[in-house]
Amino acid sequence: MTRRAKIFKFENSWLKEEECRTVVANSWSASTHLSVSERILFCGSELLRWDGRRKKGFRQQIQACKRRLAWLRCRDDWQSTREFLQVRSTLYFLLEKENLFWKHKAKEFWLKEGDINSCFSHNAVKKRWRKNKLAGLKHADGSWCSD
Repeated sequence: MTRRAKIFKFENSWLKEEECRTVVANSWSASTHLSVSERILFCGSELLRWDGRRKKGFRQQIQACKRRLAWLRCRDDWQSTREFLQVRSTLYFLLEKENLFWKHKAKEFWLKEGDINSCFSHNAVKKRWRKNKLAGLKHADGSWCSD
């Protein structure tokens, strides 16, 4: 049984990663001999590979930050206080990235599976379309042109 190739989907949480920019730049410059469409495919596969490595350690990083914060809370020296603030900032950054990841997944699921309010959503879109529809254009001389 062969595994299906994973479909590339860009994740918004990657924008928070400086390493993402590096992966894109490196893969783009390493594939100059390819056509543009092949370079895009190559870049996407490199991003997927990078994301796989990144996700493995993601939950462990959050847990390590939480353990370190718990240990630092018991300390009273100024160096521990400074380190506590740094680790807490790192933890907030990691939690924000995790939140972006899950928001992206929830939107992806909603788009794929639909929603119980799809009739409501459809009507809202139709109403907006009717409101934004152009009935005609007014010429400089004041006459109307409609098709």
